[in-house]
Amino acid sequence: MLNSVSSDSNILSSVSTNGKEEATLEKDQFLKILVAQMKYQDPMNPVQGTDFTNQLAQFSSLEQLIQVNSNLGSVQSGQKELGELSMSNYLGKHVLSKGSEISVTDGTPAAASYDLQGTAASGTLTVFDEEGSIVRIIDLGKKAPGRYDVTWDGKDMQGNLVSDGMYRFQTDFYDAEGGYVSSESYQTGKVQRIIFQDGVASFDLGNTQVPVESVVEVY
Repeated sequence: MLNSVSSDSNILSSVSTNGKEEATLEKDQFLKILVAQMKYQDPMNPVQGTDFTNQLAQFSSLEQLIQVNSNLGSVQSGQKELGELSMSNYLGKHVLSKGSEISVTDGTPAAASYDLQGTAASGTLTVFDEEGSIVRIIDLGKKAPGRYDVTWDGKDMQGNLVSDGMYRFQTDFYDAEGGYVSSESYQTGKVQRIIFQDGVASFDLGNTQVPVESVVEVY
């Protein structure tokens, strides 16, 4: 006679850690073992009713766990679809995000800003082109803590309008003792596409992409 099903607990525990396919396989194995036990049991020492009932109860628990796993998978899939749907509401919106890129279109720079963390005795705004060359340096003078718009008119050091494209700005501030004062840069853009990659959403602003978590304002 086969021994009573000793792997029941292992079968049940595997359902909570393995995928749906593995769980279904374990269920089939459980049934085969149970049928074989009944078929080859010793007539002089048959399986007791209570033992059989317990094994059926474990099988029922196994079925329930498989269903729970299946339901969880459906919930996760639904949450992903809901997240993608909610992201689509941002299409066509303008966003303010952490970053220091400025796009120039028809000679006009996109809006950008910076958040000064402390009192500055002096400061400069430097604009770079895509190759990293300096295009313009603007004296910002003294500044109190707070948010400021980037004041660049789209011209280079010679007063000529720059070509359309992507540029980068950098702010540098110093206090009265010459110590560096921190500032946070912000860029703007219009959301043209939503990009999902490896479960992470990003906004395509046309000339650049920004992670959703870097967005601080939508308008």
